[in-house]
Amino acid sequence: RWHRAGRTILNSYGPTEATVTATLTELTPDKPVTIGVPLPTYSIVILDAEKDETVAPGELGEIGIAGIGLARGYINRDELTAKKFIHDFVGIPGNVSGRIYRTGDLGRINDEGEIEYRGRIDTQVKIRGYRIELNEIEAVLLELPQIAQAAVTTFEPDEGQVEIVAYYAFKQDASELPREEIVKAFRSRLPAYMVPAYLEELDAIPMTLSNKADLKRLPKPKSPRFAAACAIVEARTQSERLLVATVCHILKLDQVSTQQHFFDDLGANSLLMARVCAKIRQHPGLSNVSMRDIYTNPTIEKLADHLDHQVEGFVAAKPEAFHVPSDLSYVTCGALQLAFYAAYALFGLWVLDTGYEWAIAAGSALELYARAVVFAAASFVALTGISIVAKWALIGRFKAQSIPLWSFAYFRFWVVKTMMRTTPVMAFTGTPIYNFYLRAMGAKIGRNAVISCRFGPVCADLIAIGDDTILRKDSILTGYRAQSNFIHIGPVEIGANAFVGEASVIDIDTAMGDNTQLGHASSLQNGQRVPDGKRYHGSPAIETSSDYCPIERMECGALRSIVYATLELAALILVAVPAPLMALYAWEQISGAGAGASSASTLTLLGLSAGSFLISLGTALAAIFAVPRLCMLFLKEGVTYPTYGIHYLLQSIILRVSNAEFFCVLFGDSSFITTYMRQVGWNLNKVEQTGSNMGTNQRHDNPFLCNIGSGTMVSDGLSMINTHMSATSFRL
Repeated sequence: RWHRAGRTILNSYGPTEATVTATLTELTPDKPVTIGVPLPTYSIVILDAEKDETVAPGELGEIGIAGIGLARGYINRDELTAKKFIHDFVGIPGNVSGRIYRTGDLGRINDEGEIEYRGRIDTQVKIRGYRIELNEIEAVLLELPQIAQAAVTTFEPDEGQVEIVAYYAFKQDASELPREEIVKAFRSRLPAYMVPAYLEELDAIPMTLSNKADLKRLPKPKSPRFAAACAIVEARTQSERLLVATVCHILKLDQVSTQQHFFDDLGANSLLMARVCAKIRQHPGLSNVSMRDIYTNPTIEKLADHLDHQVEGFVAAKPEAFHVPSDLSYVTCGALQLAFYAAYALFGLWVLDTGYEWAIAAGSALELYARAVVFAAASFVALTGISIVAKWALIGRFKAQSIPLWSFAYFRFWVVKTMMRTTPVMAFTGTPIYNFYLRAMGAKIGRNAVISCRFGPVCADLIAIGDDTILRKDSILTGYRAQSNFIHIGPVEIGANAFVGEASVIDIDTAMGDNTQLGHASSLQNGQRVPDGKRYHGSPAIETSSDYCPIERMECGALRSIVYATLELAALILVAVPAPLMALYAWEQISGAGAGASSASTLTLLGLSAGSFLISLGTALAAIFAVPRLCMLFLKEGVTYPTYGIHYLLQSIILRVSNAEFFCVLFGDSSFITTYMRQVGWNLNKVEQTGSNMGTNQRHDNPFLCNIGSGTMVSDGLSMINTHMSATSFRL
């Protein structure tokens, strides 16, 4: 049912012990499902499950994996390592590890050379991401003196919902053993994810001829999911009755008490409670229920009380018609977008080419520099001004409305958004220059506001930000959202002295009062209001006592802001743009490359380009390693500095130079990343090299205050926030 023309469906196989993926195949409807053939550097053999021998071709056996990707073994489990990672007695060609990993999976190699997976040989199963040895659960059962026989297997009460079932039979004349005592024994010996959800008492466990439990003959559970016995407290309110019905339905229970703990007493897990959440959200007024509500209110009584007093300001989701654009509007809008892209790109290239040709026609280095400065200033003003003119010409003032996707109104909105996102003024987010630009676009921006949004306001007319308010880097405030094939545009109001944390999202139709805070990586969702003086965090945001801006404010006058903005703009116009042209001019004067370039061979030009690229890489690395260290000499940890001063400029240089995205992508997910990050300034202590200690997208405020413990692995998206900031001050 998933197959479509042009759609490729891949099936991969491989355990963690073999670096996750060892075989691969493409699935098609006209052939049986297999796990494919080994990937390069891997080999697959089919082994006898009992002896270190291979089976005959085509026969079933245990899948063995060999190759360079094998793990060294299990930490502090030498016996299991010796059992699973055996010596390569076959002599597999190219097996540099010299070992074979016994997977415990049953399989065979078919006539086409592909591997057919036939399930597990042993009793290990994988449930909700956990590997579980069923015989360990059986062992706990058999330790109870009243139990004569035990068998543990899995059961799916609903499709895709795998649960553990424990079957047991009592000894003759054994004393009665309540189910609660059995579960108590499980919980004292096993982690929560290994405790069976169902307990089934049988007269005897069905056995095979070899005197082993015959799992295929075990009956389906007849008893409901285990829930601890207790006095039933009936539902008293409408919310409690709704929750009782929902929990009983999802957990397959006959009755529950409003005071029973979802996890400890009812044996629920996160996946089941996620289904409970989804069911609750279908009811009017309860669309914002989240798993966080479940964890913080783990009984029906507490959760119902929480739902009856939900965070003030939530607006229930209203049913919305889904806009279905016509084929004509879809194609027309796409054609207009393509035409605009081409025209806008050609215009940019024309500006660049014209300015370059005019600049290099200078007769001297001084004249070249003067022309480069004029070109930089003119192009900055022109490209920024064009985006402002385009907004007022195409849109006028934004107003609260819903724009159908792929309509002509959407195209006009898209053009304005694209031009705003590509204007050179985006290089000045978090500075007074960006504030001036937003005001020109129609936004109401207060004095001393710092707006460092990753995606800044597009529908600026509906954005109001008060005095001395800061939106930290990577925060998102656009003034619109896409839903049901509509672009919904709405107002956002942020009061004075407010704080919006890093990577936070502010939806439309929201408001933050004066002296409010929204914590890092939080979201203020549609309709929410943060009252004056309150602090919120989370997604959706709820009230908290945490202070995300524990820093005293300092006086920051208009003159300081003007001087800082002038320096930033001067750095772009007087240094950043002329520098490449001056470097090219110097290269031509020294080497005479300009005169001979037209007659040089392709190989020569390729060599020059490669050499220039490598020199540029080396120069960039030297700057990344040296410039931030030089700036750090003038900054001290724990000292509060005013914004838009020399110390603020130095910290801004550290932030921009040391967070080089190109090199993080280049070195990330490789063994080189630890050396690179250490040279940038991170203290990694003793590195235990895994080849992937860090991803490709880690960031920091200041690298010299980042300390990572030995043996730690960092995934993608880490942001080390080690600078406290307000709109008028900052402190390392």
